[in-house]
Amino acid sequence: MPMTRDEELQATIDALRASEARYRSLFQSVDSGYCLVEVIFDARRRPVDYIFVEVNPAFLKLTGVGDVAGQSARSAMPGQAPLWLESYGQVANTRKPERFEHRVDALDRWYVVSVFPVGAPGENQAAAVLEDITARKLAERRQLDSDDDQAFLLELSDTLRPLDDPASVRQQACRLLGEHLKADRAYFVDYEVEKGFGVVVDDYSAQGVPSVAGRYPYEAFSTTYDRIASGRTWVVRNAALDTEIAAAERDFFLSRQVVAWIDVPLVKSGRLLAIFCVVQTQPKAWTDREIDLVEQTAERLWAAVARARAEAGLRESEERLRIALEAGRMGTYRLDLATGEQQWSDGQYEIFGLTKGVDIPSRELFMSLVHPDDHHRVAFSPEDIRTPGTYLDSEFRITRPDGEQRWIVAHALAVFGPDGRPAQLIGVNQDVTEQRRLLAAMHSSEEQLNQFSEASSDILWIRRASDYQWEYLSPAFHRIYGISRLDALRGDNYRSWIDLIVPEDRPRALASIERVMNGERVAFEYRVCRPEDGEIRWLRNTDFPIRDETGTVVRIGGIGHDITPMKLAEEHQRLLLHELQHRVRNTLAVIRSITRRTAATTESKDEFFMHLDGRIDSFARAQAAVTRDPTGGVDLAFLVAEELRVVGAQEGQALTIDGPPVALRSKAAETIGLAIHELTTNAMKHGALAWPQGRIEVRWLLRDGELQLDWIETGLKNLPPKPARSGFGTEILKQTLTYEFGASSTLDYRPSGLNCRIVLPLSQTVETRSQGVGQHGHM
Repeated sequence: MPMTRDEELQATIDALRASEARYRSLFQSVDSGYCLVEVIFDARRRPVDYIFVEVNPAFLKLTGVGDVAGQSARSAMPGQAPLWLESYGQVANTRKPERFEHRVDALDRWYVVSVFPVGAPGENQAAAVLEDITARKLAERRQLDSDDDQAFLLELSDTLRPLDDPASVRQQACRLLGEHLKADRAYFVDYEVEKGFGVVVDDYSAQGVPSVAGRYPYEAFSTTYDRIASGRTWVVRNAALDTEIAAAERDFFLSRQVVAWIDVPLVKSGRLLAIFCVVQTQPKAWTDREIDLVEQTAERLWAAVARARAEAGLRESEERLRIALEAGRMGTYRLDLATGEQQWSDGQYEIFGLTKGVDIPSRELFMSLVHPDDHHRVAFSPEDIRTPGTYLDSEFRITRPDGEQRWIVAHALAVFGPDGRPAQLIGVNQDVTEQRRLLAAMHSSEEQLNQFSEASSDILWIRRASDYQWEYLSPAFHRIYGISRLDALRGDNYRSWIDLIVPEDRPRALASIERVMNGERVAFEYRVCRPEDGEIRWLRNTDFPIRDETGTVVRIGGIGHDITPMKLAEEHQRLLLHELQHRVRNTLAVIRSITRRTAATTESKDEFFMHLDGRIDSFARAQAAVTRDPTGGVDLAFLVAEELRVVGAQEGQALTIDGPPVALRSKAAETIGLAIHELTTNAMKHGALAWPQGRIEVRWLLRDGELQLDWIETGLKNLPPKPARSGFGTEILKQTLTYEFGASSTLDYRPSGLNCRIVLPLSQTVETRSQGVGQHGHM
C-alpha cells in the first residue's frame, strides 16, 4: 500500500539521519584532522579572527589543542601563526581552495593542509583537512644531511690530498669540520705522556671564541686520558652535569669553556697517541649523524697525516742524501751488465771532469779515464761468479780530460740474476784526493814534530805563507778548541780558524798574523768559542816567522797557550775583592750603629759593655751564616736556633721552633738576627728563659707576599705590664725593621709572657732561591 505523505517525509528524515550518522562516524574516526571555521572580517573585508564551528578528534590530536569548538582562534589559540587566519580568509573571500605545508614548532611536526570553501558565500565558512607528513620530512632531511655530509667528506679529501705537510693537514681538517658543524672549536691533541704533557696543536676556533692551543700538564686530565685510552669515541653533552668526569677535571674543562665535545682517539699498539676533538662552549645534544661525521673525518685525518709524514720523511731523506753526496764529493752510478747501459749522477760527471749531455756514460769512457796501472782494481764482467750481495770496494786513480790526476774510492754492490751471475752494478764514487793530500801533509809534519808536540800541552802549529793554510797542528788543538785536527785542516782552514774567534777579538788576531807575515815576532791574547759546547776559552799566542835560505817568510809558526784558568782566577779575584770591600763597609756601618744605639739606651758602663758584646756577637753569628753561602741566603730556622742556643736554650719541651724553609737576604738576616737576640736577652732577664716553667714558641709562615714571624712566651704568671722605658730591642723592632724593610712589629705584654709579631714583605727580605734551604723540623 502506498505511503502517505507524512510517511514519505518521515522516511526521508530517517534516511538523512542515517547518512548523517555515517558521516559523523567517519568524521570522528579518520586519521586526518578536520575543522570547520567561520571567518570574521572587519569593515574593509580583512580577516581578523575566526570561530571553530566543528573539529574532529584527529585535529585536536594533531594540533595539540583542547576542544575548541565554538571558540575564537584568538582566545583558544593565542599566538597562533598568522598563516592560518590569512589562508582561511583568502579561501572564504575567493571561494578557491588552497594547499600548503606547515610546521608546528611546539610539536616539532610537519603537516600538509588543504583548505576549501564551505556553505554559501555569505556564510564566510572554510574547512581544513590536515595530514601528518613528519616522517616524510624527516626522511627528506636525513637525505639532505647525508648528501651534505658526503659533499663535505669529498671536499675534505680533495683539500687534504695535495697537502704534504702534517701541520697543514691537521689545520685544514680542523677548520673544515669546525665550519661544517658550526662548532666553537675543533683541534688536534698530541700526547707527550713521557714528558708529562698533552699539546693542543692546529686549533680552530670560531669567531670570538678564545683559542685553547698550548701545553697542558698530563695530571690535569689523567682520568680523562684513562677513559679514552681504550680507543672508543667519547661524547659529552654537558660537562657541568656529567658526574662521571672527575671534579678537578670538570673544573679544568669548564674554566676553558669546554662544555660539550666529541673526542675521537687514535690508539696504536695499546697506546693513545692523539685525539681529534670537536667542542662547543654551550651544552649540546650531539646527533648520531654528527658523531659519525667526526669519526669519519678523524679517520681521513689520520690517513692524510700518516701519508704527509711519510712523504716528508722521504723528502728529508732524499735531501740528506743529496747534501751528503755533495758534501762528500760523491757521484753515483748504475750499470746494466747485460746491455752496458749506464746512468750517472751530476756528481759523477763533476768528479770525472766530464760534461753532462755531451759525454755519454759508458764502460769504455770510464775505463779510458782510469789510470792504466789501476785497471785491475776496477775489472768486473758478467762472467764473474760471486756470492749474491758481494760488495766491490776499491781505490784507484783517474786522469781527467784536463790532465789532473785524482784519487777515487769506489763502493759498489753487485745485483745478481737467477743464474747466480751479476746483472747490475750499483755504486758510489768519492773523490778523496784532498783527503790523501791532507793525510800526506799531516804524516810528514807529524814525523818532524811528533815528539815535541806530544809532550806539549800547548798548541803547536805551522801555516804556509802563500795561502795561510795550516800544514801542521799538534794534538792539544782538539783538547782546547774541541775540533779534531783532521776537521780543522779541511778546506780554507784559515777562514775556519777566524770564524772560531770571538768577533770582538778578530781584528786584533788578524792584525797580529799580518805583523808575523811581515817578519815580526808577536804575542797576543784572544778568545775562541768551541763549536761543541759553546764554551769560551782564552788563548795567548806567541807567533813567529819561518824563513827560507833567502830570508823570505815562507811559513809562520805559533804556540797557543790556554790561559782560561788564569783569566777565570783573575775575574774571581776581582769579584771577591769587590764583595769584601762591600761587606767591610757594611759591617763597619752596622757596628757603628749598634755602638751608638747601645750607648744611647744604656745607663751604666757595665750595662753598655754587656749589651754591646752580646749584640756584636749576634751580628757576627749572622755574618758567619751569610759567608757560608753568600748567594744562597741565610736559613731563618738556623738563625733563630743559633741565637737561642747561645743562651743554652735547646728545642724540646720548653722551646719550639717551626716554620717552612726561608732563605733570608744577608741584610735582612743581620737585622732579624739582632731582633731575635734582643727578644732572647729580654726573655733571659724578665721572661720565659728566666723561670723554670717558662716556654717559648717561635714560628713563622709565608702568605700573601709576606713573612709573618711570631715570638710567643707562655707559662708565666703576673708579669708586669709594658715597661716604662723603650730600649734598643724596641728600637730594632719598631723603627729599624720598619725603616729598612717596610716591616710592622707588635709587642703584647701579657701576664703569661711577651708575644711579639713581626711581618715583613718577602720582596725585601727573602731570596728567590729559598727552596734550596732544608725544611726545619725539631732540633
